[in-house]
Amino acid sequence: MTPYAHHAYQKTAVNAIYDKERLVVMVYEGLVGFLHQARDAMTAGNSARKGEAISSIIALLTELDCALDREAGGEMATNLADLYQWMMGRLTEANLHNDVHRLDEVEKVVVELKEGFEGAAKQLAAQAVQQPAAPAPVAGVVGTPVPTRRLSYAV
Repeated sequence: MTPYAHHAYQKTAVNAIYDKERLVVMVYEGLVGFLHQARDAMTAGNSARKGEAISSIIALLTELDCALDREAGGEMATNLADLYQWMMGRLTEANLHNDVHRLDEVEKVVVELKEGFEGAAKQLAAQAVQQPAAPAPVAGVVGTPVPTRRLSYAV
């Protein structure tokens, strides 16, 4: 593999890892934005806008919950699922009682999770850069090449 190809392969691997993590961070950023919209609508007495914002938050939390790999994620995935369920409950209460304090509780957890995923994304990207990438497969070659014999014919 040429140095250029190796670099491109390694960069693609890093980007794939970072992109997945970055997507999760973007969802958390969206949650923070909708929480601010819900708070603004709640303080302004705009029930329709408040309901739309809280519905959007719950939809994003549901997507995050559904995306969890509970088998591979083990206890961490279970804890995240529990947090998502807790946040959805608090949002429902905030909506019913016009309680900004409950929105603030949810925002605090969302911001902590966002920061955690940002840190994890950076760590994974750094680790991927440090690890040597496996050479790319060569088309038509399976396994280890077998040396061939040269046949010579004496005339």
